[in-house]
Amino acid sequence: MESERATAIQEALIRSGYLSGEPSGQWDADSMAAMRKLQSDNGWQTKLVPDSRALIKLGLGTQQ
Repeated sequence: MESERATAIQEALIRSGYLSGEPSGQWDADSMAAMRKLQSDNGWQTKLVPDSRALIKLGLGTQQ
């Protein structure tokens, strides 16, 4: 994942209370754990990479 995209997702996870600290731009273990928690809390299959529903929930995906 590109650093800019990882940073944007991390910032959204921080705003949503799923991740703490500062965005690193690296899709690391903490980022993956935060994404799994977001997905689990919404009843979605947990994945290591963000799916479209998670990105939309975080305000980062395209909504149709």
